[in-house]
Amino acid sequence: MTEQKPKYANHIFKGKIELPIDSVAFVVGRDYHICDRHSFVRKGEDPRMVASFIFYPRENKMQLRFAFKGDFHIESPTKKDTSNWVERVWIAVPMDKAELLTKFLTDANPAKIASYM
Repeated sequence: MTEQKPKYANHIFKGKIELPIDSVAFVVGRDYHICDRHSFVRKGEDPRMVASFIFYPRENKMQLRFAFKGDFHIESPTKKDTSNWVERVWIAVPMDKAELLTKFLTDANPAKIASYM
């Protein structure tokens, strides 16, 4: 089965890394979408973060792209008005995975000539 993704996700320049994370959550309207490794609501959500470098041809620049996947669920809509919330997305990355991400960003950075060798 072909993985469905938006058009801009096809511009991966060089490599990518996929890491298991603890959770990713975001608010849309009053709905709270969450994918949580330690969820007591649902088991096996398996949140993952994918980091890759992509080329943005319109401005001729490289970008770092983060994408998230897993089995999301919607928790009961919040009764609070979220329109004035400053934060809308929350990502929890375990420190050992943060170290792997840092290594990837350093080693695979297309702006560094050493990453081509």
